Amino acid sequence: MDRDDNIAAAEGKNFTSSLAIKHNNDKVNQHLSPPKKQELKMKTIVFALGLALMTLFVTVGANAHPRCGKVYVPGHYGPHHKWIPAHYRYRRWVPAHRGPHGRMIPGHCA
Repeated sequence: MDRDDNIAAAEGKNFTSSLAIKHNNDKVNQHLSPPKKQELKMKTIVFALGLALMTLFVTVGANAHPRCGKVYVPGHYGPHHKWIPAHYRYRRWVPAHRGPHGRMIPGHCA
């Protein structure tokens, strides 16, 4: 007997063990009709699948726009008249925005 059983026996109380609680839960599950059990299982599966997909998209960073790649920039003078050797510049995605004259410009690589 563990400590809780000894205390319950000493106080003369009716002590329900974890096995009895588990048995009661089985009785509750038995009262569900088979279609309800199937519906509960299906909802659980759909929820788990949706949660897994959402986690995957958030982790991977799935985007609706294409990759922009990189562009070769030949050597040139910078803004402070310092020579900048040739290099590759990674382009970035610019979301849709309004241009200087108020016209809508769709998202693009810049």
